[in-house]
Amino acid sequence: MKQDSYEEYGKDNLSYTLQIDKVDDIVQRLLRDNQREYDIYVVRERVREITDIVRDFLARYDQDGKPDEWHNFAVSLARHNHYGLACDILDRALERNQKNTDLLADYLQFGICCNRKDKCQTHYETLKSIHRKKYSWRAFSFSIDYLMYIWEQSDTLEEMEYLEKDMLGLAQDFHKYFPKLEESYSSEADIYSKLREHDKVIETLEKALKELPRTPKCALQLADAWFEQCEYDKALTALRRAVKNANQPQQGINSGYARCLMGLSLLADAELKDEEISEELIRNVFLEFNLAVPREYRHAPYRNTVKEKTREVCLRYKVQVPPEFEDLHNLVNNR
Repeated sequence: MKQDSYEEYGKDNLSYTLQIDKVDDIVQRLLRDNQREYDIYVVRERVREITDIVRDFLARYDQDGKPDEWHNFAVSLARHNHYGLACDILDRALERNQKNTDLLADYLQFGICCNRKDKCQTHYETLKSIHRKKYSWRAFSFSIDYLMYIWEQSDTLEEMEYLEKDMLGLAQDFHKYFPKLEESYSSEADIYSKLREHDKVIETLEKALKELPRTPKCALQLADAWFEQCEYDKALTALRRAVKNANQPQQGINSGYARCLMGLSLLADAELKDEEISEELIRNVFLEFNLAVPREYRHAPYRNTVKEKTREVCLRYKVQVPPEFEDLHNLVNNR
């Protein structure tokens, strides 16, 4: 076990020896180790250890943490799909920070993933009682996500229309209080996408790209929207903006997916225009696909799409993946 491990400190000393940030650090190390582990029995034992650490800490801790520290701890767990443990952390945090909008919003996001619907509704009602001037960006974004989830479960048109009004009202205030944040446009576009108002999706995202200097997330969403409408040249323009804008701190996107979509769009645009599929074009497609499938993205859902499309291109145009595109070459050849 690595330094700073759970055993090093001992269960009996955990509650008064470690601060919340240290416990979070230990758990994150175990979670990272699990990502690299292929032995199911080792993974299972490590999950038990993580669960013991969190529950022991919650049962016997005697020190408060700052709201941001509780938030970070919950996010660390949720990123690895431990939503129940993340909500356990938030339960304790909200006992001491009952109207912290970040913590309430976190619960909405994680609670619907572990069937804690009643508590989600309770926390949403608490959020509604707080003036939106006090909302963090997460409170707006995650409240909208939560209402879209409830909308999907709705049985009546009346309830759906009521929720739609609430969602759009939140989006309007999101713009009002965070006018320079691209998430406000992204959330509004998500609403219109859910309502199948595709013209408004594109209108909202194009407005974001026009009014804000850096919009990697909105640009990628716009590329998706154009790709679905077979407007591949417009998708490529949006993708180039997304990749360019993502080269800034705190403005990341799923770059692997963006590169996958770039390769698909390059090929689809040429085929739609009945252009010659040149060696240069195929090489550019393979370049984008190679950037989409590095080892760290080995669990990405789009990998099979890249694999099958590459094999199709190789078969149709009688080409091979150049060895220098190592990640793509290994994927196609099942290595």
